[in-house]
Amino acid sequence: LWVLVDSMIKWSPAIKWWLLKWDIIIKANETPLQWMDSTKAVELIKWPSWTKVKLEILRTWEKEVLIKEITREKIKIPSVDTSDIKREDIWYISLNMFWENTVNEFEDFLETYNNDPKIKWVIIDLRDNGWGYLQSAVWILSKFIQKDKILVTTKFTNSALNESYTSNNTGKTVDKKIIILINGNSASASEIMAWA
Repeated sequence: LWVLVDSMIKWSPAIKWWLLKWDIIIKANETPLQWMDSTKAVELIKWPSWTKVKLEILRTWEKEVLIKEITREKIKIPSVDTSDIKREDIWYISLNMFWENTVNEFEDFLETYNNDPKIKWVIIDLRDNGWGYLQSAVWILSKFIQKDKILVTTKFTNSALNESYTSNNTGKTVDKKIIILINGNSASASEIMAWA
């Protein structure tokens, strides 16, 4: 078994240094990673911060092993990112994860954009968002879906444990046309938001 790059976090050193999905990392600083416990392999690759690590990488379409010397960096990821896309009628927002702070960050952007009469469309980018808290997704969905509408239901073998999460919106919902962007790495809370 090797260390396989399954996906990359936005703004991470992996993106900066052009690692790609499906890269196989075979060595870190000359230490072979084959059959190594994944936690130990990650530690060898990631720590300590602001030092260099030399990675040897197999890529299926490359004939030779690639060698990349990467500076390990602390990853600080905003869970909400927005940018102007040169159209004043579109609000683009990227949700990179659904953590506890996502709710507060989203609220700040919502206050800025939701009351702008020029905005007609909202693009919510959930690509490569594969993790997060259910409650965070429920709170954000509540800004788009009317109060008491069911957002997601969890079902168990013992039906007595089934739970439904409903919109807790206490104010006006976002009254815009909505586009959701997803890809193969959109999972967990992203799937729930896209389906709802």
